[in-house]
Amino acid sequence: MAKKNSDKRIGFHFVVTRGNKKFSRDNKEVKTGEVRTEDSAVLCQKGLHASPTLYDACGYAPSNGDGQALTLVEVSDIKGEDESKFVGLRRKVLKVMSKEKTHTLIINIAKKNQALAEGYSKRAAEYEALAKQCEAAALDKSLPLPVIPDFDSEDKVNETIKGTFAVDSWR
Repeated sequence: MAKKNSDKRIGFHFVVTRGNKKFSRDNKEVKTGEVRTEDSAVLCQKGLHASPTLYDACGYAPSNGDGQALTLVEVSDIKGEDESKFVGLRRKVLKVMSKEKTHTLIINIAKKNQALAEGYSKRAAEYEALAKQCEAAALDKSLPLPVIPDFDSEDKVNETIKGTFAVDSWR
């Protein structure tokens, strides 16, 4: 069940671009400093949404228009949230990133994800070799047990990715 509170939260929200202009999903132009309000908000249904990290926001980027632009927003009067987004009755646009800078950022995320996937593949091969060594040592007591390296957990890696694209990415 989604948490409910009335805090203000800073988050990321994608909008569509047409030329140099940015538009919300309801086709209204988006500008820095703009404040929008809604009468009601339900997570994933209606209201003013945002994501806590750029990584999470990428999953909600629109595909219409001639591109996407990222906005940094403050959402208040929060009515619901889950792991990747929150929704409220008021959203203020703090910053709007250009379409070009947004595109570069998304490419960098894709490259990081590819590097992580390659890293997991290498680790999988190392784990398989360790499993075989452990099995051999279990069958033949004269063989020493292998030393098992301390690999980062998947959660640590995901948190590192998310942290990389947090609010400081705007500097």
